[in-house]
Amino acid sequence: MNRLILLGNGFDLAHNLKTSYNDFIKWYFKKCLRQASVVKPFEDAMIFVQKNDYYFGLGNEEELDKFVEHLYAANLSHCVYPYYKKEGSDNDFVNPFAIKIKSKLLQELFSKCSYNTWVDVENDFYEMLKNILKMNGDRSSELKDLNDSLATIVLELELYLSGQNPTHLSSGYSDIFNSPILHEDVVNPIDASEKPKRTMILNFNYTSTVEEYFKPNQYNLEPIPHEVNYIHGKLNRTDNPMIFGFGDELDEDYNAIELEKTKGFLKFIKSFWYFKTTNYHNLLRFIGSDKYQIFILGHSCGLSDRTMLNMLFEHENCESVKIFYYDNGKGYNNHEDLTYELSKHFKDKSRMRRLIVPKSRSMAMPQLEIEQED
Repeated sequence: MNRLILLGNGFDLAHNLKTSYNDFIKWYFKKCLRQASVVKPFEDAMIFVQKNDYYFGLGNEEELDKFVEHLYAANLSHCVYPYYKKEGSDNDFVNPFAIKIKSKLLQELFSKCSYNTWVDVENDFYEMLKNILKMNGDRSSELKDLNDSLATIVLELELYLSGQNPTHLSSGYSDIFNSPILHEDVVNPIDASEKPKRTMILNFNYTSTVEEYFKPNQYNLEPIPHEVNYIHGKLNRTDNPMIFGFGDELDEDYNAIELEKTKGFLKFIKSFWYFKTTNYHNLLRFIGSDKYQIFILGHSCGLSDRTMLNMLFEHENCESVKIFYYDNGKGYNNHEDLTYELSKHFKDKSRMRRLIVPKSRSMAMPQLEIEQED
């Protein structure tokens, strides 16, 4: 039997990388403010910033950091207000920047920044796309604004992630990658627990963190054979560009989008980006070659990848789905939440109950920040 490992952003977060949506959006906003202090004013497809207080943040990066954190704690969309409040003070302070949010997508993301995830961003994009579809009259301007905004986010995200690299590895992940397929994890009987014949890591991240486990390293972890499929692209690779958008062709509104004559509605539908590389075909060959078990490592299993995940979970060769869940060490874990998300990708619910390994046979993902504190 083979093994397919679905690797999501939770894997990078477990390695203490600042790859969450919230880390990115604060970095982007701060970058805009900083550039407005040098280039007057600063403007891109999503935002216009002009610095009105020449002395604010001048040679004092900490002042700029605190300003961003004040706004983030309240709501980043408040950045357009002429005044703002500081924590612990009843006084109003003059906003040192004049800011205009040009993009409706950025306005939406700013307003929900404190609880957004990358899946939420893709879902918000898709909801806005459907709203544009329902508009009367010429929709080309609204559609261009939405697509330009997402394109800007992808460009900025690539720049941001290029500066994120792991500093520690964990023997726990080496054990997971090297683990046998246990006969107790498969309902259909297999002779005995044994190492998988082949393992494909389906990397939904753009980073190459996982590859640190497959080469000699300073942590003396044994390198293991690997086959990594960067299904959503890889940083700074024109031959494997980053894929960001929406991938739920099972949604009831998707047919209307496909039939729409206005150009641009399909620009960020993931299926059309898969045609740019052989990654998807390599995945199809893998799942069609033999029976396989799925490991879920840090993937949220959200609807933005529903078309692909439904194919993987309901393929006749899929024999087992094992969840490696996040545990914060304080009484909370997301195993139950992940089962809710998984259920959305199964049309055959009896098959779902047969394939998903019970929590008692699952385990929490190693967290590098916890290990370092010990």
